[in-house]
Amino acid sequence: MITKELITNGIEEGIIQFVPDPNACMGTVCQIGEHWFCLSDLAAAERSPDEYLASMTPKGLADEVYETLYSFMDPDELADEYAYYEAYLKERVEDSQSNQISDILAMLEACQAAKSKGDRTFTCPLCGGLVEWWQVPYNGHLRIVCSKCKMRLIQ
Repeated sequence: MITKELITNGIEEGIIQFVPDPNACMGTVCQIGEHWFCLSDLAAAERSPDEYLASMTPKGLADEVYETLYSFMDPDELADEYAYYEAYLKERVEDSQSNQISDILAMLEACQAAKSKGDRTFTCPLCGGLVEWWQVPYNGHLRIVCSKCKMRLIQ
């Protein structure tokens, strides 16, 4: 089942995109993978993607996609298309989250290595940039910031 959380993560990760309607001279459709669909919100059909996205809150956008996809679940209608979107989102969102965790672990390992040597800087394992780390004096929390890729870890 496609959840609102899965949709929200898909939007945030760029897995769900909002593109110009390929069958009309104006309007916005939702694209997931190689397939796209019209949103049930009539405002989407009347606005460019930039205009439509500017008019929506992130929660409202996720709700709109969720409601539209939910309508696909009727077995006589678009159940196969719904199954495609579900599989595509689950695979891509999980991969994206896995990659983020791997990136965080790589950064923490590099920081620990630098810390054990007494270094306050190290080379970013993600982009090769310069990373600085420090501990906040009043609470002891760790801060790690890369100057090149802007990866920031704040404990």
